[in-house]
Amino acid sequence: MLILFFLCISFGIYLIACDLFHIPSLATTRAIMSITQHDKKHVFQIGALMMTLSVKLGKIIKLSEGHRKELSSTLKTAGIAMQPETYIAHAIVKMGLKLLLMIPFAFLLPLMNLLVAAWAAHGLFSDLNDARKKVKKRQEEIDRELPRFVSTIEQELNASRDVQSMLEGYEASAGNAFRRELEITIADMKSGSQELALTRLESRVGTTMMSSTVRGLLSVIRGDNGVMHFAMLSHDFRQLELQQLKSIAIKRPDKLKVYSYILLAGFFATLLVPIGVYLMRLINGLM
Repeated sequence: MLILFFLCISFGIYLIACDLFHIPSLATTRAIMSITQHDKKHVFQIGALMMTLSVKLGKIIKLSEGHRKELSSTLKTAGIAMQPETYIAHAIVKMGLKLLLMIPFAFLLPLMNLLVAAWAAHGLFSDLNDARKKVKKRQEEIDRELPRFVSTIEQELNASRDVQSMLEGYEASAGNAFRRELEITIADMKSGSQELALTRLESRVGTTMMSSTVRGLLSVIRGDNGVMHFAMLSHDFRQLELQQLKSIAIKRPDKLKVYSYILLAGFFATLLVPIGVYLMRLINGLM
């Protein structure tokens, strides 16, 4: 009864706040979110409510100019269609909704409020770092593909010097993240300077491997041979790829040990089972 009472009171306060502050309806917010968030098939009522509250709270939050530009660039790279203030407000609103669980627990089980507070605080920091995690994941995905891309460019340079056609030829076989960057870069090349388009590619991805690759492409555009540069780059990238694979294998010792134990058990089974069968026959013969 207490939980039902607090839910009714909260819903009534929300309706009054919507009327006083002219908050859009949930249907309007859901329609906007379904257009802007292409990766989600369905937009639920709770998501629309959180977005509505986040937009209102975001108008109160003030950020420094430097922090706002940095966060705006991170959100754009991560593909999150939010303003920096709205993004921070969204994390705060999610934490606030989690903290509402403290109200019924205060009457039923007060000790649980400590766990709820810790859960809400952890969720806040996790949501604030969500954009950076997506950017890092995207950078790692592109870096994993660069060895194959550099090797392809090395082979193409023996027959052609047209950088734009090389990018267009590789675009069809590229991964999702790298294909998107290539599409943007090729469009920039067609509408403006090729050197400026490659420089923008380097700044968007923001990794050391991409910087080395772009420097080689710029040298080819400016008339340099570039074959030796990409040959050395291909060798270095292969070594980095092997190191990354080794580090991944080291981080998964438990999974590797399971297969080792299974192999060891099978080896002992092939030795012990015949010996056991022979001993059982010998004992039965003696009896």
